[in-house]
Amino acid sequence: RMLVLVGLPACGKSTLTRALTETGEWEVANQDTLGSRKRCEAVVRAALAGGRRVVVDRTNIDAPQRAHFLRIARKARLPPAAVAAVHLDLPLDVCVARAMARVGHPTLPPSPATEGIIRRFHKDMVPPSRAEGFGAVVTLRSAEEVEAFAAEFGSRG
Repeated sequence: RMLVLVGLPACGKSTLTRALTETGEWEVANQDTLGSRKRCEAVVRAALAGGRRVVVDRTNIDAPQRAHFLRIARKARLPPAAVAAVHLDLPLDVCVARAMARVGHPTLPPSPATEGIIRRFHKDMVPPSRAEGFGAVVTLRSAEEVEAFAAEFGSRG
């Protein structure tokens, strides 16, 4: 199974990832910690080749970015039903406020430049759709919905 997270910086992707991985049943491909999409792809390939579940924790703001991971899933013969996009569609102002308040982020420290990046990503965001090849698309619009999804999905995988 593969989850491809979609969302602005500071929308809660990594928080959701941490909640899912507490069970030890999910591997993580996080671009902030790995440093590049290519390294994320390598982690995804290895996890799927080993029959493990993987969550792709990066912004994935448009179909071309998500297509890289869908191709890997197809090559690994993962059925579409086992591949889901989870769109964390929290309000722009919430994401900006969170980014300005967080400490020690590896790629986007609080700054006017970070706010500009988040606003640009918001403008460029194209929500995921099943037409891209996902078996399911889940949209979460609040921190409470993210927490509920993590609790439910983390327990049932």
